[in-house]
Amino acid sequence: MDIADDDWRAFFDYIVDPTMWFVRAALPQMIERRSGKIVAITSAASLYGAPESAAYTTARAAQNGFLKTVGHEVAEYNVQVNAIAQNITKNPTFWPPEVIALPEVERMVQADVPAKRYAEGWESADLAVFLASQRSNFICGEVIPFTGGWITFSRDENGEPWGRHFFASPGDSGRYGKESS
Repeated sequence: MDIADDDWRAFFDYIVDPTMWFVRAALPQMIERRSGKIVAITSAASLYGAPESAAYTTARAAQNGFLKTVGHEVAEYNVQVNAIAQNITKNPTFWPPEVIALPEVERMVQADVPAKRYAEGWESADLAVFLASQRSNFICGEVIPFTGGWITFSRDENGEPWGRHFFASPGDSGRYGKESS
């Protein structure tokens, strides 16, 4: 891992600290009212690890851990703190049209995202609206993967879906090469 200490710290300054500042400012009023919702947008990178992104992934893991912990701590006050962990949602900052148009990016989406597409911004917005509503009052301290299945899907060294040999259908060559019944 080749990253300068200042660059490492910059990820925490940019990702973790603002989250803490916002939560610290908002919670007293929510606790006093015994009602409130915090919905953060984070990254799924911390849930599966992002190659060559140790500082970013670690800062996102810290952010997610902070939100989960606070969610646990304030649940008794009818305050819910949750996060949406995105990774492949169209947005002008990380997935602008000129990046989406690159053939290698399209190949990656087709190979690695079971949904075979990017999420649209309105889809994650709908989830955020749900988490901000009273219909989600029992959901607290959660980091919800919003990945088109990417988080559940990884490949082995041959590019095959990792779990397919362990969860074979009847009649297929099952776990350890034995016939499933």
